[in-house]
Amino acid sequence: MGDELAVVSGGKLIKSPTGLPAGWIPGPTKGRLKVVQLFGKDFAVGKLIDGQGPKPADLLMKP
Repeated sequence: MGDELAVVSGGKLIKSPTGLPAGWIPGPTKGRLKVVQLFGKDFAVGKLIDGQGPKPADLLMKP
């Protein structure tokens, strides 16, 4: 609890010369949230600190 996460939309997959995935570049940061409550091992509640909240296709990342 207490972790701050960046709300990131989209991103770009980087492919190797063979065409296989080699990495990923995150898209723009839309907002930030703070984890305020945990539910079991896999779920959490976050409170928006600033910017826009996440949409289903967005990712949450450590800044």
